[in-house]
Amino acid sequence: MSTLSRKIIGLTGNIASGKSSISDYLKGKGYAIVDTDIITQNIYQNNDVFKNELVNLLGNNILVNNKIDKNKVSKLVFENKDLLIKLNNIIHPIIKELSIKELNKYQGIVFFIVPLLFETDFNKLVDKIILVTINKDIQIDRLMKRNNLTYEATLQRINSQVPQEDKIKKADYIIDNSKDLNYLYDQINKILKKIEDKDEL
Repeated sequence: MSTLSRKIIGLTGNIASGKSSISDYLKGKGYAIVDTDIITQNIYQNNDVFKNELVNLLGNNILVNNKIDKNKVSKLVFENKDLLIKLNNIIHPIIKELSIKELNKYQGIVFFIVPLLFETDFNKLVDKIILVTINKDIQIDRLMKRNNLTYEATLQRINSQVPQEDKIKKADYIIDNSKDLNYLYDQINKILKKIEDKDEL
């Protein structure tokens, strides 16, 4: 949560909703960004304790040149809900610890990018929540092309998350990313104005 000199804004949305585009736009406007996808990537590449726990869970086949192959991990866990839960139980505490360290480096308004904000207790770390929404057909098409997935594998990943409709009820601000970039940026700017107007730093 915020201190007297920091306000943490959670940015979330289901897979392939366009969080990265918004994050890049905010970064370009000079806002501080803490992105759990980047933190997660670093854990997969550099955290030996996590690697050993993951090998114990999923086996040595997930390693390529003694490094975790994230694509192999994703295929295994998205086909097995129990494995996905166990993976999350291993990695989420590490992500949370590192995220708090990163958040504490900044003052002012900080945007905290968390895909699974509602699926975890990370929502307790933020002051306000922005949810990125997207038309499901566009989401499916984007995810299939981006990750080179079959239609069935795409649905598995989408259905592993809390439905977008449920998240809308819990968010403070909604961004619809189903249209063009000008429409997207206009929505972001309106929300930024509201956040800054209410800012008491």
